[in-house]
Amino acid sequence: MRNVKEAVWPHQIQSRREPKLGLDGFAETARRRLFAKLRGLARLESLWRSHCRQVFQPTGFDESDDAARRAPTGSILRWRKIKCGPLVFVLTDWSLRLRGVRIVPSSSVATAFIKPAPALSYERRPPRIFNVTPVLARAQAARFAASPETPPAGGLALFTDATISASGVVLTADGRVIGESLLNSQEWSAFGVFVRAAPDAPLQMKALPLTIQKRLSACPHVMMKQTFDANYGHWLIECLPRLAAAAAHFDLSACKFVVADRHGAMQQIYIDSLVALGLRPEQIVSIGYTPVHVDMLVYPLPITTHPWVKSPGVATFLEIMAARIARPEVTAPRRIYVSRKRGGMRRLINEAAVIAIVERYGFTVVYPETMAFSAQVATFRDAEIVVGNYGANLSNIVFAPRGVTLFALTTEAMQDDFFWDLMDHKAGAYVSLHGKATTAAPNQNSDFTIDIARFEQILGPLISELGARETTAAVRRCDR
Repeated sequence: MRNVKEAVWPHQIQSRREPKLGLDGFAETARRRLFAKLRGLARLESLWRSHCRQVFQPTGFDESDDAARRAPTGSILRWRKIKCGPLVFVLTDWSLRLRGVRIVPSSSVATAFIKPAPALSYERRPPRIFNVTPVLARAQAARFAASPETPPAGGLALFTDATISASGVVLTADGRVIGESLLNSQEWSAFGVFVRAAPDAPLQMKALPLTIQKRLSACPHVMMKQTFDANYGHWLIECLPRLAAAAAHFDLSACKFVVADRHGAMQQIYIDSLVALGLRPEQIVSIGYTPVHVDMLVYPLPITTHPWVKSPGVATFLEIMAARIARPEVTAPRRIYVSRKRGGMRRLINEAAVIAIVERYGFTVVYPETMAFSAQVATFRDAEIVVGNYGANLSNIVFAPRGVTLFALTTEAMQDDFFWDLMDHKAGAYVSLHGKATTAAPNQNSDFTIDIARFEQILGPLISELGARETTAAVRRCDR
């Protein structure tokens, strides 16, 4: 709930008013009437503060600005400043008192728990990374030295009388939080009814009864919703493959599938990808951020740890899925360039020069965000090499044959984690060229440029390697 905390009113501003005539006079009169009404908010503010003390009882509240800007013990206080002409409103966002959250593993509280087979470890393949900063180079060397990697084992948990809140957090009937459902939310300060004072601080929950907005009953509901599932890459790599665990123990035709309620293209991706696995559109249930009660919740446990570790089963599952999608009318080029030009961030500023080079080498330029899901799968099914701007659209490389090469172009702050790891499971080569951010304080989403001459120096040998590989394969076929 919001409260006007502070305002600078017009009568407090010393200014000279000159006589107004015509339309200017009318505007001045309207402005004065508006300010007269706004001054009444001062009284409302006083009443609202009194209401806050009686109902919310924020511990340690002090009327002074300095003290009020510090979040009182047991509550969260956020500030937002809004300017409207001479008016400056400082709005506060009060939470109710907070309580601690008991986080438990699903195996300890599930109505039924199917223990998975031991997770398969895998070796990290050496990448070829160019123009990387020293800080990132040290982090990458440490990660390579930590090989082999062991992903989460997964498994399947069944909960009765469960609640889904926020971006996919699962709560038991007695209010305990399933630890695995906090996937990808470790650094979030606030999501739904959950808050953290700092990334490493304990999770807390607003101490109020959850208002159930929706109830799902009558059949098992398979949980597909999670944090970051609005991102195509996270949905494809982290969410969809978990369906294999549910398929091994449930008749999927008798289940429903819980996904996030999104708008536009991503909602259609949810539907199309699940239908491609043999489900019916009417089996898909979309829910928002508010709490939803589920009589019987089937929860396939995570098999990835973003961004560095994925189960080998991820690539296998999606390769099988791709084989089921037949789009013979879609061209499947062997050399693909993936553009992010139509995205809102991490854009390659000198992409036109890059495209001119790749087209000389016979690459096809694609914009996956403009394509249906089945068309994306079909486009990448025969790819030998994919070049592109580091982002979710590159996740489609999982549909390419084993041994594919990925040449990623990215800003100087990018970790080279998600796709390096994905290429380990594709038995392919991971190559990246870091560019220069166009902002003074670069981050992973900064627009950037790359050294065009360096790009061509790297690309040429990669194409030569592909040619040598094709020649070797042809010789082997002749020998047979």
